[in-house]
Amino acid sequence: MQYFYETYGLKIGSDLVLNDYWTDEHPEVVRDVMIERGKVPGQIAGNCIHRGPNWEMSEDAFIIHVPRVGAYLIEAGNRIVYEAAPKVEDRDVGLFLFDVALPILLHQRKVVALRASAVLVNGKAVLLCGASGTGKSILAESLAQRGHPVLADTCASISLGAGGMPCLLPEGPKIRLWGRALEKKGFDPVDHTVLRSCKLKYLVSSLPASREQAAIGAIYFLIEHRPPRTAGIERLDAINASHYLVMNALRPRLLQAMNLMPKFFSMAAQMSAKSEMYTLTCERDVTVFDTFAGQMDAQWQGEGTI
Repeated sequence: MQYFYETYGLKIGSDLVLNDYWTDEHPEVVRDVMIERGKVPGQIAGNCIHRGPNWEMSEDAFIIHVPRVGAYLIEAGNRIVYEAAPKVEDRDVGLFLFDVALPILLHQRKVVALRASAVLVNGKAVLLCGASGTGKSILAESLAQRGHPVLADTCASISLGAGGMPCLLPEGPKIRLWGRALEKKGFDPVDHTVLRSCKLKYLVSSLPASREQAAIGAIYFLIEHRPPRTAGIERLDAINASHYLVMNALRPRLLQAMNLMPKFFSMAAQMSAKSEMYTLTCERDVTVFDTFAGQMDAQWQGEGTI
């Protein structure tokens, strides 16, 4: 059976259910990307130009083996073949397709991307960047509860719009939260989809969301509060903003292997010039993120900075 989705501005056809993405109501449209179950070769056919401990790549193909999950072949930016390991559930295969294979495909398509969640504020995208565990999803959920629709949760795919304005291509309508955070936010885990069979992380789908491309109005870089840093929000100058953008590039090692760093630096310069940039230093606590969401919302509404 074929399922049809949309993410990052791409039309996707898949024989695997992908709960993270927008459902595409127009299956007659030609697909940009096809995802299908099949046999993944043990190594790249042809000239291997780079390899790591569990991956290797050629000019137009990439193979990665995920222990105890399966293997993925990503080809020419338009096809992903997956092969599940024995006794692995489809939802586990789909999770790593979302977290691993799709970002690699974006790089093959020469798309610039950041590790970020995002919400829509006054018609513009606000990005929340940070490493895993810094609270991007929790803060995005808090902002969505204040009426700012979700644009992305794990990856911010960026293109240039009219006048060279950096724009976000929406990822999907759902946010991932760990079980503990889900309960602290007042959600009942029974009402939400478990992401992976061995981890209590859930997809929250009851939030407002938008699937429209949006110009990037502001970027916040989340930093864990540790002395001597002071908790709070601070504006960044262009030089420091560029530094934080590079730190939050999606899979920077692959950017280098695929010779995409010049394009990333060019896009980073555009974002630094045309979007407000801040650091947001806070503790990893659900109530703290709610407080910061209120402060950010008040700033946007009062100063009109977005």
